[in-house]
Amino acid sequence: MTNLTSPLSPPSPNSMRGGWLTGKNWPTTITVIVIISWLIVLGIYWSTTVSIVNTWYRSQTFTHGFIVLPISAYLIWERCHAFSVNRPKPNAWVIFLLASLGFGWLLGNLTNVLVVQEVATVAMLPIIVWTILGSQNFYVLMFPLLFLFFAAPIGEFLISPLQDFTALFIVKGLQLSGIPVFQEGRSLTVPGTVWLVAPACSGVRYIISMFALGCLFASLIFRSWGRRLLFILASILLPIVGNGIRGYGIVLLGYLSDTKLALSVDHIIYGWVFFLILLFSLCWVGYKWHEVNLDNLFYSSHRSLTTGNPQSIGQTGTQEIALSDIRKMLLVGGGARH
Repeated sequence: MTNLTSPLSPPSPNSMRGGWLTGKNWPTTITVIVIISWLIVLGIYWSTTVSIVNTWYRSQTFTHGFIVLPISAYLIWERCHAFSVNRPKPNAWVIFLLASLGFGWLLGNLTNVLVVQEVATVAMLPIIVWTILGSQNFYVLMFPLLFLFFAAPIGEFLISPLQDFTALFIVKGLQLSGIPVFQEGRSLTVPGTVWLVAPACSGVRYIISMFALGCLFASLIFRSWGRRLLFILASILLPIVGNGIRGYGIVLLGYLSDTKLALSVDHIIYGWVFFLILLFSLCWVGYKWHEVNLDNLFYSSHRSLTTGNPQSIGQTGTQEIALSDIRKMLLVGGGARH
């Protein structure tokens, strides 16, 4: 009599990892679930979603919002292999955070405070991932998910104080240069010309953009929180002071050239080109103080990922991800300088 039963092979370690999905295609399945969940949230709060995109389109201050999602998606994709051995363990209690954000959106809607609605809608996206993937996997993806907050058009409240600071900086600079100046609010009078520090002169667009890039660079190239925080602080202070220098340079050129030269080169030299010089200078200084071994880290991390035990992947995988991102950023930066 033939035995029709076949011997059962022991389950693999990965299949016993306390997860809730089985099979080799679970990463694809979970990605589809997350994307569908995001689309549902954006659909429920469609009016807020449209408002955010319209703000990106209308305001030059927040045009960086168009690249926030692609950057986050790329960083998430780079980190996928670092948590692929840890199957999702949903956190049901995080749903209460989602409910709180929904209540916050409702309050913003009832009080007609658009910024509250926008922040609540954006905050729901990383919380959904936390709910589905669990705390361990969410920790691996924490930075690219939190980076999504830069998509929320926040920062217009900074325009007025930054205008005042820029006006004061210009006045002090002119006084130190021996140029007579009379200030009345944000209106500056120098011999032959009256200058107004307009909202566009506040530099808020440069500050927000450099703050976002500073957070991105600091998370990739530093390990200690002390250096990360110092670099992020520098990414905030440098464009503030730099914008004051930019404004001072415009007024100085106007005084020396009877306003002709200043008006002709304002948007070319003292705009984004000046910002890019500050950005590359900050990144160069940060690179000099990096805490990532660019020569040895890639090879040691790759060996750990390919030959090490799965439990080490969460640590070494993050290092390899950071290294690959740094190399690509430096290559792009080097190409832009030529």
